[in-house]
Amino acid sequence: MVHIGPRILITTSRRPSEHVRSLCKVLGHILPESLLYSRGANNEKQIHDVALRNNTNHIIFVHSKRDTMPVLIIKNVTKNKLIQEKYQLEFLQYIDPKILNWTRLPASGPLSTTLETRQQDPKLVDFLEKYLMIVFNKKNSLWLVMDINNNRRYIQFIDAITMRKFLFAEVRLITR
Repeated sequence: MVHIGPRILITTSRRPSEHVRSLCKVLGHILPESLLYSRGANNEKQIHDVALRNNTNHIIFVHSKRDTMPVLIIKNVTKNKLIQEKYQLEFLQYIDPKILNWTRLPASGPLSTTLETRQQDPKLVDFLEKYLMIVFNKKNSLWLVMDINNNRRYIQFIDAITMRKFLFAEVRLITR
């Protein structure tokens, strides 16, 4: 069966901060077959209906309360309801918050990375592979680089052509 339409719907919490809006813009840009959806006052049932109409497999809710750092909450779309994934990606800090506010993002995704990155934290990279559609050992124009230092995980999204970072953050994969 051929999939028609976006695979992932990306939306925000009800009152998103500028950082959340910027992160959604970045995710919408790098994720192939994604659809950015402005949530507004829509509840989860209305977002589920939008996801069904657009044949999406997953919804990424970029959630934050007030000015807290965002958390990516993934919900799988079924005909009757949304099923929340057991893992969430929590952003602990932006290392350089101004890089999220580029006026022009680099070439669109997907992100690629190496097997060495995968070996650093297989559980985190499995999550990124499944929901951010990371590919391995392919030469794409966007790269994912990960570093682990003192049990802290740092991810960077890099434009391979200009070598400019457009996301640099400390993250943590949490179980709900």
